[in-house]
Amino acid sequence: MPGTVETRRTGLRVILFVKIFKFQNFLTEHDLYFEENYTKTQLLEVLHTRKFEKQYKIDAIARDRGFRVIRLPPYHCIFNPIELIWSQMKNNIRRNNTAPKFSSATIGIIREEASKITAEMWANCVRHSTKEEDQYRARLITPLIIVTISINK
Repeated sequence: MPGTVETRRTGLRVILFVKIFKFQNFLTEHDLYFEENYTKTQLLEVLHTRKFEKQYKIDAIARDRGFRVIRLPPYHCIFNPIELIWSQMKNNIRRNNTAPKFSSATIGIIREEASKITAEMWANCVRHSTKEEDQYRARLITPLIIVTISINK
């Protein structure tokens, strides 16, 4: 299924209903000990004894082309300008929509609101996100005070 979590990640694929032999092959490839008679639940317990670093295909593609992917921290939508744009757009849609959900009138309002997004709005949202990043960094980085003590003998 394109676009699912399983196809975007490389290496470990989190799939709930997998044949036991696939679990066993994966565990064997990653040097994890198990016995042949283990149930699926027991195999999952063995799997969870090791942490696997998430590896995304886009990271490999970017690295091959000389780029590095930098991700936003989770739950920090204020750092993402598109979230600010999306929030403005949703508020306008809620304010102007009187039609039932997913009607042609609602789709028309969505298109109209999307067409109202200007380069200036984008620039403002990018400036705001950058300002938030700077404030966040300033709070994280505390000044380091080094005190030199000299002891006379």
